Amino acid sequence: MLKKDITKQKLKAMLENYLHEHQEYYTDAEKKYIMENFSSGLFTDFSDALLRQIYSELSLIDDEHNIYLGFTNLIEREFGLDKHILEVGGGKIPCLGKNIVLRQKSGTITVYDPDLITTTSPYKNLNLKKKNFTTQLIIPKPDLIIGFTPTTATDQILEYAFATNTDFMIALSDIFDEVDFYQEEDDIWTHWQKEKIYEARKLVAKNNMGKLMIETLEKYDNPYPIIYNKRKR
Repeated sequence: MLKKDITKQKLKAMLENYLHEHQEYYTDAEKKYIMENFSSGLFTDFSDALLRQIYSELSLIDDEHNIYLGFTNLIEREFGLDKHILEVGGGKIPCLGKNIVLRQKSGTITVYDPDLITTTSPYKNLNLKKKNFTTQLIIPKPDLIIGFTPTTATDQILEYAFATNTDFMIALSDIFDEVDFYQEEDDIWTHWQKEKIYEARKLVAKNNMGKLMIETLEKYDNPYPIIYNKRKR
């Protein structure tokens, strides 16, 4: 949720000003959605990514409720941050990349997303690529590839990770299909998420990349699975 001193009136004014300054980067439908739901961060940690990224960019989120910090903490715990990290599907605003780079003592973070608002980075070790990531790109091999709800880019992340034997961590998106309408009410993971977990588990074992681990960030109102490989040490 947002900081306690943020009122609904103040929040609305800040978002209106932000959209005015960045209007060319948002469609009319996106702007309409943002303003119709601008106050969701006052009630939940898991607002839509469009809103959540703006909240983070404007420093409106309390640290205890910042899901980007939560994901960064998980990466640090399992892999460390001082390495060369590749993020796929960073969104319009590279909030996760910025959180990571501020805690890195060495290494880099490179973010790919065709919707990035800017490729100008305020940090020398944060590289922004306004393009789609594909496994055909010729790039230096990273130490870790990550994605925070990258939706359709999930397959590219996994394909690259297994082809190059690169460690990975992905917070899976909440993608739904027809099968989900027939699931049990207490079954919170979608059919698509279960399929990705099944595929990843098989390929982690096949490529000798350790064991597939699954966690959630329920503290931040996000019940969806985060998957990553854990090698034997």
